[in-house]
Amino acid sequence: LDITVADFFQNHQTPQNSVVRAQARPRLNSGWSKAVIESLGPGDASRLEPVLITLRPGGASGKHPHPVLREQFAYVVSGEVTLHLENGQEDLQTGDAVTIPARCGFRWENRSLIPVELLVVSFHP
Repeated sequence: LDITVADFFQNHQTPQNSVVRAQARPRLNSGWSKAVIESLGPGDASRLEPVLITLRPGGASGKHPHPVLREQFAYVVSGEVTLHLENGQEDLQTGDAVTIPARCGFRWENRSLIPVELLVVSFHP
């Protein structure tokens, strides 16, 4: 499935140039992945799709690396996370950043005992 996080928040109507307040932004809670995904952008009016992902201990974005059709930039806001890629893995910590090319298989995993926060921005050409 080529469904983006923005697709889940598509019914959220926000003006293009608005501020997205922390208490008002849409959230998606995923029990199986132990994640909370928060939309930080104004909806589908932008070519950028920024989200804040909080992975609880033991949380993961899937069982296996999966590709997406869009280039993504990720910044570790807090905590430690393992990024599984098609050709290996990277252990990232607070302040680290990574750009994931379009169509590159990847998976996030929180192996630590504390939640990790990731700022992820996808680019829609």
